[in-house]
Amino acid sequence: MSMTITGFSDMQLFVHRANRCRSNNHYLITADKRYPQRLDGKKEGCYICHGKADVFYVGSAPYFSFWRDILACVFYERYLITRDKKPTEEIVRSGERYLEHHFRSRPFLTLLFKGYDGSIGPKTSHELAQEFALNAGIFKGRLPGVLKRWGKVVRQQNRGWHLDEQGCIEFYARLQQVFELASQNGFVTFCS
Repeated sequence: MSMTITGFSDMQLFVHRANRCRSNNHYLITADKRYPQRLDGKKEGCYICHGKADVFYVGSAPYFSFWRDILACVFYERYLITRDKKPTEEIVRSGERYLEHHFRSRPFLTLLFKGYDGSIGPKTSHELAQEFALNAGIFKGRLPGVLKRWGKVVRQQNRGWHLDEQGCIEFYARLQQVFELASQNGFVTFCS
């Protein structure tokens, strides 16, 4: 199953006279069913992009899951107790409130608690873009050790997917770009 993550800027809701959109120039924005608040008060519906669109072809949902597991290990490794569960699943199982209570710095929880479909609005995109910018050095610094300690475990749990250090850094940079774009009155959509 392929997956794309697309950043849009300057989006405007388009109200149709009919119930269905038949235009190729419109984009359907939907909420993640578990976290509808991440649309930042914007409505689900058909939008016109008056700005730019940046499509990031991730490959597949499992590949994105693998990268999120690496991200979870980089920022929450000391929290991860067992290596027999996927890191992202262990963090999600504990819940945001637990992590907010035990960690002063909690980068990327919004992304770790994100499904594979739905959209993120401009305010949340701006917050994530800032998290990417502020934590890039930490990510690059901790990544080699995390790949050494957790790489084999995470690969086995994600059906053998592999990202080397450079691939992880490039993935990080591409996500930062789409969130920066969407912070300009746009959205980031996840489609699998």
